[in-house]
Order: sequence, then C-alpha cells, then structure tokens
Amino acid sequence: MSIFYFVLAAPLVFWIHYVISRSVLLLSGSAYHKRWKFSMQIPWVGYVTDQHISFRMFRKVYTYITSIGLVLFLAFLFFSPLSFVVSLLFWHLWLLLPRFYVYARLSRLRKDGMIKFNRQDISYYQQ
Repeated sequence: MSIFYFVLAAPLVFWIHYVISRSVLLLSGSAYHKRWKFSMQIPWVGYVTDQHISFRMFRKVYTYITSIGLVLFLAFLFFSPLSFVVSLLFWHLWLLLPRFYVYARLSRLRKDGMIKFNRQDISYYQQ
C-alpha cells in the first residue's frame, strides 16, 4: 500500500507546488507568472522560470513553497495514513533540494541580482 501512496503523492506535490508558486506570482502584481513554465528537465523538475527573474522573487516563491507546503503536509497527519504523509514530505523535499542548493550557493551574493535557469546550471547577473 505504501508504493501506491508514494506514486499518488508525486503528482499531488507537483500540483501543490504549482498552486503556491502561481499564487505568489499573481499576488506579487507583476508579469512574473508569464515567465514560468512546467519543466521535466532534471534537476529543475517542476514549475520553474524560463527567463531571467530577480533573485528576491526566486527567494520569495521558494520560501512560500517550502513553508506553506510543510504546514499543509503536516496538516495531512491528522486525516491521512502516515506512509502517505511521509511520501508527501519526501517528494516535497526532493523537488526542492536543487533549489535549496542554489539558494545556499547564492546567499552570499547581493540580493538585487537576476538569475536564469539553464539546462545544467544557473546564471547569476548582478545589476
């Protein structure tokens, strides 16, 4: 049964990440939501930007995805099987792991720069 939950959790986490990030982008009041797309390219699997984006907006989106996602998945503890919640947390952290790495590597740089996701790396441009 836990394999079923593991497979079921993946699309649910993708959808939750999409809804949270799309909501943050729409509430930011800019045209950022037009610059994002769904990608299946490793390591940037999920809803990511396909153009330049400010580092602050990158931080904002993934801070909200991380925090709201964790709170939401922990709320599932009260009415879902434990194996399903563990699967949700696994997929959530697995999909965010490359972004956490980028966040950690770029944290020492100025926050007013621009970033762009490429197939194998991330470019950081300072204004």
